Parts: sequence; structure tokens; C-alpha cells
Amino acid sequence: MNLRLVIASSYVPGFVKRRKLGELLCRTADAFGVAPPDLTGTSFRECLGLFAAFTRDQAENAYRNEAPTRTIHSRLRSTAYEFGKKIKHTLKIDSRADVMRAARLLYTMLGIDFDGGADGRILIRRCYFSDIYSPHVCALISALDEGMLMGLAGGGRLEFASRITEGSDCCRAIFHFEEKRP
Repeated sequence: MNLRLVIASSYVPGFVKRRKLGELLCRTADAFGVAPPDLTGTSFRECLGLFAAFTRDQAENAYRNEAPTRTIHSRLRSTAYEFGKKIKHTLKIDSRADVMRAARLLYTMLGIDFDGGADGRILIRRCYFSDIYSPHVCALISALDEGMLMGLAGGGRLEFASRITEGSDCCRAIFHFEEKRP
């Protein structure tokens, strides 16, 4: 049993959640090549709203300006991978089950009902961002999801089968863990 993960799952102080979301926002802004919005004096809930609007607007701008979305996708995945690696180290994650427990913890803070199993199957019944993102924005920003899971797991690949933003009643995905080499 991972004691750090158990403790973190029971309570994360608001200032820690806000700081981590602020870090993710800065990393995301950097991936888009823009400055992040100012979070001074905002609550965690307000930060979450700013994060959602900011990522939506940046993705929409990228599509509107015909920016190289493959490059942006790759940068988003890469920065989230580094973020996930830091969390993996902090929480001492060393199993597939711990990866999914940590992901559930992180996504719950973001208003996402994440259910993931050690087999890599993921079900999301409710998502804070689903009323804010269009299908193409969701597809681009989900690079953050893949990167985060990759960082927590030490590699892998995320594949969506359905998304709420595309009209499904839930998001279904599978995270393909990398096989450990001897």
C-alpha cells in the first residue's frame, strides 16, 4: 500500500491544489508559446475556470490561425509528462494501480469523474471541461491527459474511444502501459 497516495487521497489543502494547477497552467501556456494569465488573488475554483477558458481560447486560436497543432499537441504532452513525473516521484508511484489512483486524485480535483483500472481502461462519467470545450479543443487539450498519465506511469500511450464533447454519455479510453523490460 502506498501511504503517500493514501494520505493525498484523503485530503489535499486548497493552497496545494491551487499551486499545482498554477504550475500546470504555466506549463500549458509555455507549450502554446504565450504568457499565462495572472492568478493573483484567485481561489482554486476561480483558477480552474481560468484554466478552462485559457486552454479553450488558446486551442481555438491555434485552429483559427492554422498553427501547427501537431507541434502544439506534442509540446502539451511533453510538458504534462514532466509534470506527471514530478508527481510520480513525490507520491512514490510504482504500480499500475497507483498510477490510476493518482490519476483519479488529480482528475477529481479538476472536476472530472475519473475511473481507471490497472488494466488501463478509463471511464469518465462527468467532466468539468465538457461544457467548455468543443470536440476539436478537447482532442488537442487531451494531450495533457496523455502526458500526465505517461509521466505517472513512466511511459505509455492514451487512446480515446469516445468523448463527452463528441456527444457520448461518457468518455472511454485506454491507457496502454509500456511493458517493463528486464
